[in-house]
Amino acid sequence: MTAFKKGWLHRGRIYSDEGFSVGILDKTSLLYREGGKKMTVGGELLMRGFVVYRASIGPWNDGEPIDDTKKHQIISNITRALESQGIFVDLD
Repeated sequence: MTAFKKGWLHRGRIYSDEGFSVGILDKTSLLYREGGKKMTVGGELLMRGFVVYRASIGPWNDGEPIDDTKKHQIISNITRALESQGIFVDLD
């Protein structure tokens, strides 16, 4: 079973023991980190959750593209991390 924890230094970031983290940057974006790479993901912060824009997932911030399998994995990781903290996730 995956464990999630909130960061104590970076309080807005949620860490997974699977090696990724998710942080809410502002009302319109998340920062997803995995294996030394990062990706800014667009969305919208709502009263009880966050809408993730699927089209905004990929490429990595350094320009490296991702395939559909990786995109689905990132969506799943973001959803599980946010929901572990009681944040409802919707996809658009």
